[in-house]
Amino acid sequence: KVKDAIKLSADLRKTDCLEEGYLLADRIKLDLNRKVRELSLGNRKKVGIVCALQHKPELYVLDELTSGLDPLIQLEIFEILNERNKEGATVFLSSHNLAEVKKYCKKAAIIREGSIIVSDSVSVLSHTGAKRVSLAGCGELPENINIRDVVHDGDTVKFLYSGEVKELMQMLGNMSFSDITVSDPELDEIFMHYYSGEAR
Repeated sequence: KVKDAIKLSADLRKTDCLEEGYLLADRIKLDLNRKVRELSLGNRKKVGIVCALQHKPELYVLDELTSGLDPLIQLEIFEILNERNKEGATVFLSSHNLAEVKKYCKKAAIIREGSIIVSDSVSVLSHTGAKRVSLAGCGELPENINIRDVVHDGDTVKFLYSGEVKELMQMLGNMSFSDITVSDPELDEIFMHYYSGEAR
């Protein structure tokens, strides 16, 4: 049963942490009396999470932690990790869910071919100087401008602009369009910029 697996994990660590394990199980809606072999993949993952967290380690290394879990359980797990972090624990999270990284992590590193190619605070990585520009009712884009990742969607064109804001404004002043949106690129766009080799 689930409670037996949690107890075994506590015994292997020679730590009296069962009370914490049962509390964690309750927080993430894990039935202690179910047999592990009868659990869904998501509930089996919950068992592993409880076993990993119940003894309150100082260091967590977690790989694709929340895949397969429903959104409410994901929120609760990150709340638990945030509590542990405030208590002094260090949490390393490996994830392809970049929205999750942006929301919950303080620092991020991008790894390509086994090497860290960039590492900084999430806020710094999110503000690269590039801008995501969307122009509705736009005609042709001028040539020889510093843009990339151009996407045409009906009469709307979207692109990443890297350069001086003043130059962007001058360029837009000579164009015809009905609406404009300018924003910072998302973390996944920054990730693809580095991962595709453009930043080598």
